[in-house]
Amino acid sequence: MIFLFTNIILDIAFGTAYWILKKTKNGIYYLVWKDKNPKLLTYNKDIITNLIKKTQEQEQEINLLKKNLEFLKININIKS
Repeated sequence: MIFLFTNIILDIAFGTAYWILKKTKNGIYYLVWKDKNPKLLTYNKDIITNLIKKTQEQEQEINLLKKNLEFLKININIKS
């Protein structure tokens, strides 16, 4: 009976230790080498670059719209 409990406790302890060490190794590997697929990183960089360009274009459009709104407000106030 004692053998059975000892065996169960050791099995759980070693299983838990193995799981923790495996997850830690994978985490450190990911932090050091990031990703196994370098194509994915360049693909993400391309997407981010395109998003930045679109954001800058949209910001310019917003600024142009603000100027047009201010111009319209001034013209409406002059006419009234």
